[in-house]
Amino acid sequence: MIQQIKRYNKLEEFISSQLLSHQVLDINLNNNQVGDEGASGLGSGLTNCINLSNLTLNLDYNQIGDEGASGLGSGLANCINLSNLTLNLSFNQIGAIGAQGLCYGLANCINLSNLTLDLSHNQIGDEGASGLGSGLANCINLSNLTLYLYHNQIGDEGASGLGSGLTNCINLSNLTLYLDFNKIGAMGASGLGSGLANCINLSNMTIYLRYNQIGDEGASGLGSGLTNCINLSNLTLDLSCNQIGDEGASGLDSGLANCINLSNLTLNLDHNQIGAIGASDLGSGLANCINLSNLTLYLDNNQVGDEGASGLGSGLANCINLSNMTIYLRNNQVGDEGASGLGSGLANCINLSNMILYLSYNQIGDEGASGLGSGLENCINLSNLTLYLDNNQVGAMGASGLGSGLANCINLSNLTLYLDNNQVGAMGASGLGSGLANCINLSNLTLNLDKNLIGAMGASGLGSGLANCINLSNLTLYLYENQIGDEGVSGLGSGLVNCINLSNLTLYLIGNQIGAMGASLLGSGLANCINLSNLRLNLSENQIGDEGASDLGSGLANCINLSNLTLGLYKNQIGAIGASGLSSGLANCINLSNLTLDLHGNQIGDEGASGLGSGLANCINLSNLTLDLHKNQIGAMGASGLSSGLANCINLSNLTLYLRKNQIGAMGASDLGSGLVNCINLSNLTLGLFYNSIGDEGASGLGSCLANCINLSNLTLDLRCNQIGAIGASGLGSGLANCINLSNLTLELIGNQIGAMGASGLGSGLANCINLSNLTLELIGNQIGDEGASGLGFGLGNCINLSNLTLYLHENQIGDEGASGLGSGLANCINLSNLTLGLFGNQIGDEGTSGLGSGLANCINLSNLKLDLGGNLIGAIGASGLGSGLANCINLSNLTLELIEYLSLNESKKILQQEVRAFKKIGQLKNLVNLKLNVSYFQLQDSDVTHLCKGLKQCINLEQIEFTIPFFSMTDQRIYSIGSNLAKNQSIQELSLIITQEKNKHQSKAFTDKGISNFANQISQIKTLKSLELNLNLCSTKAATGLGKAIGKINNLSSLVIEYRDIFEIQEFEKEIKELQKCQNLRYVSIKRLKLVYLRVFGNLKDQ
Repeated sequence: MIQQIKRYNKLEEFISSQLLSHQVLDINLNNNQVGDEGASGLGSGLTNCINLSNLTLNLDYNQIGDEGASGLGSGLANCINLSNLTLNLSFNQIGAIGAQGLCYGLANCINLSNLTLDLSHNQIGDEGASGLGSGLANCINLSNLTLYLYHNQIGDEGASGLGSGLTNCINLSNLTLYLDFNKIGAMGASGLGSGLANCINLSNMTIYLRYNQIGDEGASGLGSGLTNCINLSNLTLDLSCNQIGDEGASGLDSGLANCINLSNLTLNLDHNQIGAIGASDLGSGLANCINLSNLTLYLDNNQVGDEGASGLGSGLANCINLSNMTIYLRNNQVGDEGASGLGSGLANCINLSNMILYLSYNQIGDEGASGLGSGLENCINLSNLTLYLDNNQVGAMGASGLGSGLANCINLSNLTLYLDNNQVGAMGASGLGSGLANCINLSNLTLNLDKNLIGAMGASGLGSGLANCINLSNLTLYLYENQIGDEGVSGLGSGLVNCINLSNLTLYLIGNQIGAMGASLLGSGLANCINLSNLRLNLSENQIGDEGASDLGSGLANCINLSNLTLGLYKNQIGAIGASGLSSGLANCINLSNLTLDLHGNQIGDEGASGLGSGLANCINLSNLTLDLHKNQIGAMGASGLSSGLANCINLSNLTLYLRKNQIGAMGASDLGSGLVNCINLSNLTLGLFYNSIGDEGASGLGSCLANCINLSNLTLDLRCNQIGAIGASGLGSGLANCINLSNLTLELIGNQIGAMGASGLGSGLANCINLSNLTLELIGNQIGDEGASGLGFGLGNCINLSNLTLYLHENQIGDEGASGLGSGLANCINLSNLTLGLFGNQIGDEGTSGLGSGLANCINLSNLKLDLGGNLIGAIGASGLGSGLANCINLSNLTLELIEYLSLNESKKILQQEVRAFKKIGQLKNLVNLKLNVSYFQLQDSDVTHLCKGLKQCINLEQIEFTIPFFSMTDQRIYSIGSNLAKNQSIQELSLIITQEKNKHQSKAFTDKGISNFANQISQIKTLKSLELNLNLCSTKAATGLGKAIGKINNLSSLVIEYRDIFEIQEFEKEIKELQKCQNLRYVSIKRLKLVYLRVFGNLKDQ
């Protein structure tokens, strides 16, 4: 009898239900602000559910702490009949006590068969993990266990405690453990291994330990545990980024050698320090796994070398039952000997059906590539092959050797071969072509030979090979910058003539010195591909000219089944005749649904644009059209011709048209609008008309067109620098007033002169767009003044469904009245989640700033706010008003405030002191996660820093801070105060301190080098800190004294950027900076302007 599942997504409903009757429960309360009290209440309810057999409980993102978790544990303790439990408590605030309380409950659930527990992104630590182990020790009937514990600050003690618990779980069949991003070292990993040694019935095991510090000893300990797991069929082990060397890899090998029943193995050892011995020993272990069917091995970014690769090859030689294999060996110093060794191993894997081999960024030359080819000769059952050999030193002989190997793989259906950035040359490309000629069953081929100087002969050789691949359905060729010229592209075209079954073709021939003849012969080849459905052809940066473009058009005329066409022909000296010839071909492609045509940087002029229009007039089935015609000397007549063609495309749903930097003028813009009037089905429209002198008449003409596009959902208009005034902007507004279905609108009018009347006209239009969800409006430098800003505000007041709003109104002569008008409008936008407001360089004072604050006070759903009020006239009252408004935005997660002033010293001093005091109110934003604060160019006083720090200290959920401060306003005490207050916030993960270089001779002496060291000592107490950027351009390297030692205490630090201006006392600096090596989690380090020191200290890290 199937038991009925009872589902609840409200806590109250569950509490008031008949608790004793429940047998199968699914409770989903994620992101519900349940908190400790709610979780405890839920636990009380569960106490009465004594008949429960299956429970699924989702409580992620709920601010549950120790008390709530313990309450849940108490409830679960009564559910002794539970057989299946799924409990999601990720992204809460559960510590050790909470985890222990939870596990106390689990210890009573002795009948559990299946358990999934997600505690990721909490802070359970060692004590909590050990408590979890104790609870699991009682669950001896567990068959399936999944634990998510990543990002929990678990160390050796905790991992060992978990291992002890697993020791009792002898009936486990399936185990999945996620322990990534913790602090587990050798002892912890070994403890886990000891526990696993008892789980002899395991069939399937997945363990993720990425980004810990288990090292050689820990890896060996895990290997010892695997020795006992002889019944394992499926194993996934991810130990990437763990400082494992040869000894650790060898220890793992010992364990794998016992797992003789393994059928599926995934082993990730990326970004360790495994060398030749370790890789060879891994190979020895694999040699015992003779039943392996599927193998995935990640060894990217180690130091495997030739010997190691050969050792791996020797091991693979025993895995004769392999059907699917993927090996990652990128950036491993593998040369010819290693590649040949791998090839020798592959020669034994005769049952391989699917193989993916990544060998990019090594030093494989001709001999190595040929060796790989020899191995492939034996893999006659290969159906799918992907081989990455890009960025090696493969020449003609090596490529030919690969070709010889491929010639034996007659059952290949899918082949992907990347050889870009080698030295294949003409002979090598021809050799590859010869090999491909035998692969007559190929259906899908991707070949990348970018930057290989294959020339005309090589391209022709490839073409000859392709001529035999008559079953090809999908072909992708990358031949960027290869000097293939006309003769080469003709050879390719000849090959394509035979590929009559091609459905999808992608050809990238950018920068290949192809002229008219080559393009013509390529067109002839395409003329035979009558079954083509999808074509992407990029011939940009060649010299095909009018004749070549016309002949390409003739070829396309035969491709009547084309549904999707992307054609890149930018910078090709194509004029009017060529564009018209292309269009004649397109006129035959009546089944086209999607067309992208890039002709920018040619000289097609009016006649060519009109010709394109004529061709498009036949493409009546077009749904999506993108045309890039910028910089083409197109005037009014050409735009009108295009318009006539578009008028026939009545099924267009999406249109993108780039005509920037032409000369279409008012008449051209108006005629474009007339054509678009017919496109009544348009849903998405992007028009780029930047720099076209369309003026008021043209803008109004476009507006008239928009009035007909009533189905528009998404509109982007780029009309920057077009001499549009008030009348034109008002005309646009009138058109927008009809677009009542608009959801997303981007309007760029920078560099025009729309003035107050124009802005108000736009506002009137926006007032009708009541369904707008996303609006971006750029009106920088348009002299809209108070009246215009108020008019915009009025319009925005109607857009009550706005979720995302970006307004750039810099340098517009807006004063208090205009800012207040904007504020009034914003007050109605109560659904705003994201707001960017740029008002830099206006004349806004206290009244206007307070008005903005009043408006923001209503935007209680704001999550992200960027506010730039620099270069205005804001004083104490205005700053307080703004602060009061922000205090209402209690859901703010990310806040960026730009308050840079360009006033006299006395003015800026008076203003900033009041503004900074207002920042105390930032402390009321309890949900603030990300804060960017720029108060450079100001002279801060002690009291100002105090107010700032008080606000910061109260933002208890802050995770990311970017703090820009003026160097000569800081003293040792002030920088210390900032550091000590930041240290009280234990949620900060990313911190950026930028000390600006602005100096003022009237200011007192700034903080000393000792000050920055004291600051570092304070922030080293932030246990959660993972990313730190210190821009110390005004400090000498003497500040390094104590800096390295302080930062070295930040255990979780994974990314560090330090920038200095000068180099002093280089030896002392290097000595101190070596202390940073204690940060065992460091994955990225950049010490700008001190590269030599960086290399000596951090030679083992990548400066990415």
